[in-house]
Amino acid sequence: MAFNTRDCYYSISSGVYLIYVFLTSKRHVISINPDGGKPIVFETKGMKRDFLDDFIDKIEKTSMKLKKL
Repeated sequence: MAFNTRDCYYSISSGVYLIYVFLTSKRHVISINPDGGKPIVFETKGMKRDFLDDFIDKIEKTSMKLKKL
């Protein structure tokens, strides 16, 4: 079975479309799951990486302090 030009065109255009959909549909979110409560979920769109790292570190430190009480 040999591929013709039309089959190659459809395969390549389908691949490019799927890559585009994958890259544009990714979301970055933070989910905070408290014990016995509903999770807090929010998107991080537009937030800088340094801010997010500092924010997560502060939440983890506070969580550890509360668990020691």
